[in-house]
Amino acid sequence: MKNEIKELSKIGDWVYESKPTGSDMLAGEEAFDKLFTRIENMKMTKDEYLEFQFLEYEYELNHTYRFMNTFPVIIDNVMWSLKKILEQAESHQRIKKLTERIFSTGLIAAEEQAKVLGESTDEPFQLAWLWEEYAEQYVLCKKYNEALNYYWKALDIYLAVAKNSDFNVKRIIFYDGNSVLHISDIIYRMYHKAVSAGHLWNECIQEFEKRDGKLNEYSYSYLYLAGAQLEKAMQLKGSREMLEAALATIRKLGSSGLSAGGWTIECNCLYYLGKYQSVLKAYEKAVQECSSSGEMQACRKLAFFAALNMVSTSIDQNNVRLFQEMMEKAADYFVNLPVSALDEAKRYISIFDFYNKYKQFARTEPDLIIRFFDLAEASYILMEQLRFNNKKADLGYYTSLSSLYFVLNDDEGEIKQRLSLFDARHMNDPNEGRVLADYLGRQARENYIDHNAETKRRLYDDTLTFLKSFTTNVDSLPMWVQYGDGGKGCFVRVDQKMFENGQNLVESKKDLGINNLRMEESYFLYHVAYFDGKEFRISTGKSVTSYVEKIKNIYNEITGMVEKCSEEIKAAVEKVVDHILKRIQYLIKKDDYMSEEEVRIFFLRKGDEDDIQNTEIQEGGMPRIYLRLKVATEIKEIILGPKVGNGYDKVPYIYWKLQKNSGQTDIKITQSSIEYV
Repeated sequence: MKNEIKELSKIGDWVYESKPTGSDMLAGEEAFDKLFTRIENMKMTKDEYLEFQFLEYEYELNHTYRFMNTFPVIIDNVMWSLKKILEQAESHQRIKKLTERIFSTGLIAAEEQAKVLGESTDEPFQLAWLWEEYAEQYVLCKKYNEALNYYWKALDIYLAVAKNSDFNVKRIIFYDGNSVLHISDIIYRMYHKAVSAGHLWNECIQEFEKRDGKLNEYSYSYLYLAGAQLEKAMQLKGSREMLEAALATIRKLGSSGLSAGGWTIECNCLYYLGKYQSVLKAYEKAVQECSSSGEMQACRKLAFFAALNMVSTSIDQNNVRLFQEMMEKAADYFVNLPVSALDEAKRYISIFDFYNKYKQFARTEPDLIIRFFDLAEASYILMEQLRFNNKKADLGYYTSLSSLYFVLNDDEGEIKQRLSLFDARHMNDPNEGRVLADYLGRQARENYIDHNAETKRRLYDDTLTFLKSFTTNVDSLPMWVQYGDGGKGCFVRVDQKMFENGQNLVESKKDLGINNLRMEESYFLYHVAYFDGKEFRISTGKSVTSYVEKIKNIYNEITGMVEKCSEEIKAAVEKVVDHILKRIQYLIKKDDYMSEEEVRIFFLRKGDEDDIQNTEIQEGGMPRIYLRLKVATEIKEIILGPKVGNGYDKVPYIYWKLQKNSGQTDIKITQSSIEYV
């Protein structure tokens, strides 16, 4: 390549990178024109002349759209010159650079150029390169519909060339003439970069169906059509028709040599069709076909949940043989699954840990394992009964002004004003978490080492339970006295939207810290149930006694089954029960507290998680530990306590911090008018 052409290229690069104006622009234009005129009169090779035309086009394109975009005739001349260049091009890489220049000029230039080229009656095969690069540029702009459109434009030309052109043309456009490899790669990129990123499942299906039969030899087409059909089925809440269509599509590939991705689609379709036995068969075959077991995690997860569903079915049908068969499979799959893949099955972790550790014993005592599952189900149902669903209720918490200051000054991270949840053992109720244990006849928080020794030593529970209490009892004198710093604190009324935001975060699975927890995480709020010695009721009067009684009956059956077992087995069984009941034991209190109308959120930890923090050393000689919510506190109102003096002096700082942290201007600050002397 002539040095003069290289110099001209440098000027073009400078123009696009620096975007000069004023005298710099005029100097650059003069330099380009002089060099251009000199090169124009030189003798050039074919490649040099083509590069010369590319450089001319790129320079004129930039100049026209930056400085002469009010002259349509000039724009048309520039637009039509590209078609002539394309017809001579033999380098995809050069077209890629050209497309980057078009888009750096602006989307208007790109769209107008595409419109002019689209009006041409004949399409040079090199246009496929341009449309492919258009698609890539639209992906970078996150314009996924446009990207999908241009991927298909490129594919249509590639398919026509592959079918009708001679080998010399194929060698140019497909590098080595391998159309299958290139077209399959386009389909792969189109699916992942445009369809998946933009959730364009329906559009993808429609475009594939338009080309039915043209893509038969390109295996990726079936794989990604099936993938789009599966995603569309999920959008339609598990549409059987679309699931069957996805299953039929993936099976066109045949099972021999099917990739891990293909097996995952098949297992997904079978799972959501409720064909759990077929999922297990498909998974076993996939393991044989795919060389790397690491690629099979998604399939293994589906097989685990399929087996778990069959475990549930066998319990409902009282089919012990089927239970043993499916439990064995589920336990095997469980061992090779990361915690992040367990989702709602995290509530069964202790059951599978017990089963795999004491497998020989568990195989001979299937009824015990079944009762574990019964206990987990009964616990889950009770929690559902305690779920706080009153979205219209005024909800908040009493606190001291110093604690409010702590929340308002949580302002350094991306998420501000996070609430802190302290371990339950820091709470004011000495019976916290023990009412249920007493009712069941357990001593969950008072286990002892050396049971038969004269001197017993209490063994404390090592699970950490972090709580935050809210109430619907707003501006209440007893609550001010007990929880509002003797009336010198405040009541923070919150927007329940914050808990929806938290639950959305959990369900999105975007937070790896949450995904990798061994305990089930949720931002749901729960009523506290109050026990008067006979009945368990929430503050609205609703009774949940029958649900707690069911838990007690199941627990009694479990203790009866292991009565004659070794101390090791008994301790292991109690550990399973602890794990299952941990989520509800802090939702039951004595009825002395019913007037508090308490609503709770809580999180469980083992102690090795990185979201746990500690306070400074307290009076007892040890700090307290806490964690913060992963969402901002959305405040509706702050009510200053009736004994807060000179409220006007407190308000400016509070308003300033609230607006600085959240930008909210509609938060009210009021003061209680309750007479409190």
